[in-house]
Amino acid sequence: MTLVEKEKRTFGYYVRRFTTNRFSIFTVLCLITGFFVLLEYKLNGVGLICKGDAAVQHYPALAYYGEFLREIVRTLVTEHRLVIPSWDMNIGYGGEIVTTLHYYCLGDPLTLISVFFSEKDVELCYSLLVIIRIYLAGIAMLCYCRHRGTAVYSSVAGAIAYCFCGYAVSAGIFHPFFATPLVYFPLLLWGAELIFEKKTPFVFIASVALSLLSNFYFFYMQVIFVILYVLLRYIPVYGKIRIKEFFGVMMRFFLFAVAGMLIAMPVFLPNIISLLQSDRVSVERIIPLFYPDSYYEALPEGIVSVFGSYYVYLSISAVAVVALFVMLSKFRKENIPLIIAVTVLISFLL
Repeated sequence: MTLVEKEKRTFGYYVRRFTTNRFSIFTVLCLITGFFVLLEYKLNGVGLICKGDAAVQHYPALAYYGEFLREIVRTLVTEHRLVIPSWDMNIGYGGEIVTTLHYYCLGDPLTLISVFFSEKDVELCYSLLVIIRIYLAGIAMLCYCRHRGTAVYSSVAGAIAYCFCGYAVSAGIFHPFFATPLVYFPLLLWGAELIFEKKTPFVFIASVALSLLSNFYFFYMQVIFVILYVLLRYIPVYGKIRIKEFFGVMMRFFLFAVAGMLIAMPVFLPNIISLLQSDRVSVERIIPLFYPDSYYEALPEGIVSVFGSYYVYLSISAVAVVALFVMLSKFRKENIPLIIAVTVLISFLL
C-alpha cells in the first residue's frame, strides 16, 4: 500500500465514506425510525401480531408453512426423496396446500426463513418478516433512486418516507404480506429504466417473477402502475413518439413481462385456476365511480396520520405533499411528466 493510500485510510476517510453512502445512512435512520415505531407497540404492551386477520389467518398460515417446509426437508434427509405434499385433510374439509397458502406466504421467498423457526418461535419469525420487508422496501427505493441519479440525501429522505409510510406501518403489520408490493414496485421501475436504456432485462424479469410468485392480488395492481410509468417516461427518454419505435419498446416490455410470468407459472397457474372456480368471482359487484362521503371526510386525517379509511394512510410520507408545492412553485419543463403522474394518482385517490 502506497503512502497516499495509507493517508486515505484515516478515520476521517471512513467517516466521509459512511456519510456519503446512501445505503449506510438509510440503515442508521431506518434503525432509529424503526425503534420509535416499535417503541409505540412496546409502550402499549402489544406485539406485532394484531387481532383480527393477523391472529387468525396470517400467524397460523406462517406456522403451518414452516412445518410444511420442515417436513419436506426431513423427508429429503431421512428418506432421500423430494416429496412436496399438495393436499391436506386438516385444511377445512380438505384442501390444496399451494392454493391455500399462496395468498399468505407460499411463493414469497422471504417466508422461507420460517423453516428455521419452531412452532413456539413463530411469533419471532412473524415479527422479523415485518421488519425485514419494511427495510427491504427502503433498500429497493434507494436502488431505483441511485439509478435515476437522485442525490444521496434526497434519495434517503424519500426512502424513509416510503418504507415508513402509514400504509407500511399499519396494513404492512395487520396483514404482513401487504408490504411485499412496497419491496417489488421500485425494483419493477428500476427494471423498466434498464429496458429503456437497452441494458439487461434481468432486473425487470426477476421483479415480475418475484412479485407474481409472492402475491398475484398485488401483482395486477403493480402492472397498472408500471404501464402508466412506462407511458409517462417514454417521451422524456426518447424525446418524441415515433410509432414504429414506440411499439417496438412496448413489445420489449411485454415479452420481458411474459418471461417473468412464465417463471412464476408453476405457482401462479394453480392459483388463478382455483380463483376462477371460486364462488367469489361469480358474485356480481357494483363498483361506483366515487367513494362514500365518509371516505372523503376521513381523507385529510389519513394524509397526515395512520387514521383514515380504505388504507389511505400517508403519515410520514405526507412530506411529499410539501415537496409537491415546492416543485410547483419552481416549475420546470422536465417536471411535466411528474406533475402529470401526481395528477393521475390524485385522481385515482379520489
